[in-house]
Amino acid sequence: DKGASRRTLMVLLSFHCLLEWAHYSALSGSFGDCLPPILQALDKGGADPVVRLAGLATLHLLLDRAMAAEVQRFVPPLLHCFGTAAPLFLRGDDMAKIATAPFCAGYVLFIVKAHTSGSTWRSEALDKLLQFGSLHCRAHASAFRLFLELGLLPLLER
Repeated sequence: DKGASRRTLMVLLSFHCLLEWAHYSALSGSFGDCLPPILQALDKGGADPVVRLAGLATLHLLLDRAMAAEVQRFVPPLLHCFGTAAPLFLRGDDMAKIATAPFCAGYVLFIVKAHTSGSTWRSEALDKLLQFGSLHCRAHASAFRLFLELGLLPLLER
């Protein structure tokens, strides 16, 4: 339904604008309030590539603004989100290649900020990110370059 996709897109773009322009102190402690509607909008957006791009960009911005302690409280839903929201490289869909940037950058922020000593999910999440890059991105030069630049290299630098 185009109307539902537009409404979902507007919600995501509104959150993106808020996160981009609001002062950090105004957002402090709001991660738990912002995350559920963003994840729900990503889920409702389904296969719409524009909604997926906006959702991943908004999630990346939210993770960038969040404190590590806030991210650590939401590991299960974020693991699920990154497991299901990976860009789909369908024939003729150029948006998926573009969505690789916020997906990889957000995934890296999630892995880095949500890690605590004794966390068992981190190696599995790293394997899934590497698998995404090697299986899905490798066939598309621009997507693979974004995966290397925003996914693999930042992890190696840490």
